Amino acid sequence: MIAGKTIKSILNYFAPNFAIKNLRMKIILKYGLLAGAAIFVYIILELALGLHGKYLHIGQYTGYFRYFFLAAGIYVGINDLRHEPIGMVITYWSAVGKGLGISAVTAICVCIFEWLYIDFINPKFMQDFIKSFDAVRQDG
Repeated sequence: MIAGKTIKSILNYFAPNFAIKNLRMKIILKYGLLAGAAIFVYIILELALGLHGKYLHIGQYTGYFRYFFLAAGIYVGINDLRHEPIGMVITYWSAVGKGLGISAVTAICVCIFEWLYIDFINPKFMQDFIKSFDAVRQDG
């Protein structure tokens, strides 16, 4: 027990907010990855329903629903951070920072998934997408 208390006192001396910073980073990663996974599942669901092929004219509008998962991840992440029992105070700018962090983690996840999706899962998606826009352009 003495060694554990000594390590805590040393950490508190050099990094007094270490536990709080560590908790914030865990929450940012947790909810960023969850939002990215939810978007991944939603894109696969769109593919299964044909919204990335046969019904692409509808899929171009349903794709905006992805932002709901990002907003939900930010909201739940900040709310979870606010209810932690450590007694930390959440200011406006710290909440903005946490929201940006969750958004950045989600963006990285989505970029990786979009690359995998376009190159391996549905390689003809971009061709179909360009054809649908060309058809709209020709119609006026």
